[in-house]
Amino acid sequence: MQLAGSMTALFNCQGPLDTPIFVGTGMLSRTFSSLHVETPTTEASEVLAKSTEAGALAVFDRVPFSHASANFTFNTDNCVS
Repeated sequence: MQLAGSMTALFNCQGPLDTPIFVGTGMLSRTFSSLHVETPTTEASEVLAKSTEAGALAVFDRVPFSHASANFTFNTDNCVS
């Protein structure tokens, strides 16, 4: 599966400093040409380029999305290294 697009996130760090918990939200955002990094062309990026005029902001596994958001919690105390 391939991904293409850009996401803006806002997160907070909670809990003790040795095992913080990151809580936040993320939302698809418009990409800015100044933020692009030279990356290989993928099927997802090709679909995104073809679907941008129709309002697509991201592509997941060749399926374009115009809106998506997520809430997340990442507890570093539960991480396995």
